[in-house]
Amino acid sequence: MTAFPWLSVCRGKAVFMMARRENKKSPRLLYMEYQKCKNMSYYFNTVLNNTSYEQAIDLVTDALKEEGFGVLTRIDVKETLKQKIDADFRKYIILGACNPHFAHKVLQIEPKLGVLLPCNVVVEEHENGDVEVSAVDPVVMMTPIRSTELE
Repeated sequence: MTAFPWLSVCRGKAVFMMARRENKKSPRLLYMEYQKCKNMSYYFNTVLNNTSYEQAIDLVTDALKEEGFGVLTRIDVKETLKQKIDADFRKYIILGACNPHFAHKVLQIEPKLGVLLPCNVVVEEHENGDVEVSAVDPVVMMTPIRSTELE
């Protein structure tokens, strides 16, 4: 099992969709039940203990790679905010991750889903030195999309 539970979301989504088919419930109702179990969060996160910010970026990149995702973009928010508006900010990077196989399948079915790509993963260092990794919950992200082909 990976140290990043949100990397298993593809498997989680499959389980969610299987439960939907077996229970014959509407997507909205099943989604509401799913959210009750998750404390209504729209993202997954974990705090990495005894890991530096730089190490965390490498760990996340490697874990994504193991799951078939590549990092297409790296937005250094701290650096960007300093350059653009001379604002100081904590260490914070947004990694734009994409699984080309999933992206290809989804875009063939619903081309406008490109607005949701790539999937962003955030690595940030808090004032106390903790490093947190966060990613959007794809089930939440896909909830408004009404396409039986995507299920």
